Amino acid sequence: MSDTLAGNPHYERSHNEDSPEWAQVEATRALVHEQRTANLIALWTEPNADITPMGGINYGNIATQIKERLGL
Repeated sequence: MSDTLAGNPHYERSHNEDSPEWAQVEATRALVHEQRTANLIALWTEPNADITPMGGINYGNIATQIKERLGL
């Protein structure tokens, strides 16, 4: 069983026992992927996000990215 989100493409590659250096790179990328997913969810659920300087947010695109990252 994976202890990360289903849609994280870097998780399995972070268990590369042949190259510990490469495994560390992929583990870092897996964490970045998870953080980006959390940031997208936070933006998608922020009710006032569209009136901030980041106006014009495409919520459909954000929802699609979240679904892909969650493996849905």
